[in-house]
Parts: sequence; structure tokens; C-alpha cells
Amino acid sequence: MVSRRKRKRKLKKFLRNILIALPVAAGIFLLLYFGFRIKTVSYASDLNQFQAAEVQSYLKSHKIENSLWFWFRDIIGLEKKIDIFDGYSVSLSSPVKVKITAQEKRLRGSFIYGENEYYFDSSGKILKTEPCSYGKTKKGKKKLLDNSLEICRFNGISFHSAALYKQLDTVDKEGKETILHMVEAFDEMEIALDKASEDKADQMSVPVKKIAVSENYEITMYIGKGLKVAFGKDNQLKEKMDAFVDIYSSAKAQLTASSGTLQMQWLIADGSYTFIKDEKKTEKK
Repeated sequence: MVSRRKRKRKLKKFLRNILIALPVAAGIFLLLYFGFRIKTVSYASDLNQFQAAEVQSYLKSHKIENSLWFWFRDIIGLEKKIDIFDGYSVSLSSPVKVKITAQEKRLRGSFIYGENEYYFDSSGKILKTEPCSYGKTKKGKKKLLDNSLEICRFNGISFHSAALYKQLDTVDKEGKETILHMVEAFDEMEIALDKASEDKADQMSVPVKKIAVSENYEITMYIGKGLKVAFGKDNQLKEKMDAFVDIYSSAKAQLTASSGTLQMQWLIADGSYTFIKDEKKTEKK
């Protein structure tokens, strides 16, 4: 009889503790869930290609909303993969504000789809978009301006669709392959430029404005105000790029002095490529 009473008292005590603990646990959960919701993002990076608002939009669209969990995962080395970064660190400024310091993935090219410009990385994944910018010609006609990031724009390739954090969706496979082969050639060009700059006082660079791709997937690279380089098909593209850097590093002044096209559709062993000047337009009187 006594033992039965003791069991009842223990059971009542246990239930009472449960009833007390449940609201406390629920309160803690609600505090952690709603009290640590990311509302503000402070952002710093190495390349400055993305703005804080874009980073915050990415976090929201990928359900990265709890500041405490986001920070804690970074601390223990289990940070969430973020497509636009090669690496990043997180610190808590307050329960609703995080500071992100990032190494951004480099944007390697862009294209126009609809009224927006889309930027992609070396793997072909779209990481950024912004509305196209327009100006006017001297005659008052609408003119598409260069993008704000001064990143090479690809023209002439058709796309089925374009969406953030998705792969390039070209109408045919060859279109995407041409883009990615050209991006690889850019990397080759930068390596060659670094080597060519070792013996010079300043770092050489090539201001590539756009890449035009014909219906037959022949590539023309536009540099500065008037220089064009016709590479033809994308076969032996890296070797062609090496040859171009050799020519550009030794004859930059001559090449950029007037508008014209450097014919590099085929590799020539002795480097004797032809430069054809553009015909001057004569004004009608």
C-alpha cells in the first residue's frame, strides 16, 4: 500500500516536471528559431562582384535563415555550400545580423537573355543577373551598353532559358561547349600574359569586350575599341591564344593603333598571321 502511494507521488512529480519543462523547451525553441532569423547581412569580399542584397537573397532562396545555426556550422567546419563563393567565414553581429567575409567565385562571361544580362562561372553555372543597361547613339537610337562589371559578353549563341544557379541552357550542346572552351582559353591567356609581363615594367592585360560566335560556331574576340581576333572554330584554341599573346605583347601599339582583324583561324608555325585593317567609312555628302 505504501509503495503504491510512493509510485503515485513519483508519477505526479514526473508529470508536473514534464508540464513545466515543455513550455520552457517550447520557449527556448521559439527564441532560437524566431529570435535568430537573418534580417541583415554585412558583406565583404575579394572581387566585389556581388552586393550584400544579392548575398541575402541567395541565403533566403536556399533556406539559410537561422543566424545561430549558420554561424555554428561555420565554426565547426560544416559550413553550408554557397554557389557564389569559393570560401567564406561568418560572424554574428547580433541575433538578426551576420557578417560574411567571402572569396567569390570569379565570373567568367555573360550573355543577354530577354532584358537581363546573366553572368556565369568557369563551370557554366549562372551566378548573377542584372537588367540590361541602354544608352543612345549620336543619332538618338537605342544602344546596349557594356555591362557594369566589365566582363566579356558572349553574343550569337541561343538559349532555351536562363535562371540563377542553373547551368547554361543553350539551344544545342555545341553552343555551351564553345563558351566553356573560350573560358578555358581565357585562363590560358592570363597565364601567358603573366609570363610575358615578367620582363616588363607593368602587368599586361587584354581588355576583351565581347566574344561573337557565328552560326557555324566560329569565334571572334573583340578587344578595346577596334581590334578583332578571328579564331575560327574552337579547335586548338589554347594554342591559338598562346600565339595571340606572343603577338599582342610584342606589337600591342601597332595592333591597337587602328581598327582591324587579326586572322588566326589556323595555327601558323612561324607566327606570320595577317592583320586586315577595317575600311574607313566615307561620309555621304
